[in-house]
Amino acid sequence: KHWYQRRVRDGTARLLQSPTFYYYLIGPAIIFILDKLISVSRRKREVPLMEASILPSEVTNLVFKRPEDFHYLAGQYVRIALVNSGTGRDEYHPFTLTSAPHEDTLSVHIRTCKGWTRVLRELVIKNEKCPEKNPNLYVDT
Repeated sequence: KHWYQRRVRDGTARLLQSPTFYYYLIGPAIIFILDKLISVSRRKREVPLMEASILPSEVTNLVFKRPEDFHYLAGQYVRIALVNSGTGRDEYHPFTLTSAPHEDTLSVHIRTCKGWTRVLRELVIKNEKCPEKNPNLYVDT
């Protein structure tokens, strides 16, 4: 047992020494920075949630107004964040659009797991009787 712990400790120490450490750090760091720069430069639009419904099998259906000059193809995804939900404005999650490109609304079906999707489902359940209180969405286009 002790020999294994020593191997892990020594291996980790060697990995963190230069010059090997930089080989494993530089690539992911560049990708992370590029991703952040791209997400900052994209347009984020606030769109009203028109309809939200709870479906069987822990699925939440969201229908929201299609932003002007937003064109997409079947199977494309959109990144969504909640407004005034307590989850943070910059927490975007990608979901595949389930609406057809010729429709005036956009819809997504979201399977509830934990974290952000659980908060979304609880908000929809809470506002089921009063749909005008549903939160607005930020759509990253």
